[in-house]
Parts: sequence; C-alpha cells; structure tokens
Amino acid sequence: MKNHGDGGGGLGRRRNWGGADLGDARLNRRLVRMAERLGAQPNASIPVACNGWAETQAAYRLLAHEAVTWERVLTPH
Repeated sequence: MKNHGDGGGGLGRRRNWGGADLGDARLNRRLVRMAERLGAQPNASIPVACNGWAETQAAYRLLAHEAVTWERVLTPH
C-alpha cells in the first residue's frame, strides 16, 4: 500500500480504500479500518494486526462477505 505523504499513512489509506463502494457504509468503514491495521503492520497476519478477537472476526467476516470482491475493493485505484 502506498503512503501518500501523510506521515503515518492513515490519511492516504482513507483516501485509497475510503473510495471503495461495497454497497454498505459499514462495510466501507470496516475496509478502511482493516487497511489501517494491516498498513501499520504490513508483515503481520490478520489476527496479529487486529486489536483483539472481535476485530479479527470482523476482518474475516468482511473478507467472506458476498459484496466484497477484489474488483470492488480495487476500483478506486
């Protein structure tokens, strides 16, 4: 994931992933949150990057959701 000159990369991730339209604002927010977690620890697994079990489960639910496709996630790029 590219850092767009915002220091920690958070704003750049929101710009990149925040433009994804997964058909539900909650899914869009979850995608941005997951991108922030993984971007902060790019070598970490999902469970390690997430803040606890609930967030880990939410990340896996997001990835398994029928509305979440790589095409829809990558469209803003």
